[in-house]
Amino acid sequence: MRVLLRDAYGNECAPDTDGLSAVLRGAEDVRARASIEPATGPAASGAHESLTLAITFEATPQVAGRYFAHVTLRGAHVMGSPLRLLVEAGEAEAALCRLVGRAPGEAIAGVPESFVLQLYDGAHNPTCKGLTELGARLLPPSRLVEMLSPTRPLNEAQLEGNGESGNGESEPLAVSAEDGSIPKCELEDLGDGAVRVLITSQRAGKHAV
Repeated sequence: MRVLLRDAYGNECAPDTDGLSAVLRGAEDVRARASIEPATGPAASGAHESLTLAITFEATPQVAGRYFAHVTLRGAHVMGSPLRLLVEAGEAEAALCRLVGRAPGEAIAGVPESFVLQLYDGAHNPTCKGLTELGARLLPPSRLVEMLSPTRPLNEAQLEGNGESGNGESEPLAVSAEDGSIPKCELEDLGDGAVRVLITSQRAGKHAV
């Protein structure tokens, strides 16, 4: 946020942080840091003059949500204050994402089983950013099976085993089990960064997801 100081007649004043403060209020209260930096723009005292210095406030909220920036000079709000701000969650961090509830320890062959994964950004905010990069693999007792996300379904050519998509690029294959079935590991977007991982296998034995 950038603040230009003017007197009662609209004349530019020398930048001075004394009595000037800025606070973000919302999901959390964050006090902004003030600094004096060069500024450009038309001055009130003349159409062709340029402002030289302005006061810049910087704040780093950690909690995503809606905020209001309260900028005051000696306790009174400056023009445009409070300013409405929306702070969005950042990209998902793999090390901070975690399972919600209990992951299944046992499953029955041919019966779908699932668990939920919650994505979080670097500040522990739930986030949807990173869903397109999320992948899951189901390792059956004998062979590795990789299924793509439902947003990128396997085509018939891949199921036949040529390893190429329609554009000729190599992509992971779903490897059929010996009985002809295809163990599945699918992803379902539940919203707000929550993903359901659905697994189904026709083979008995120890698996890893």
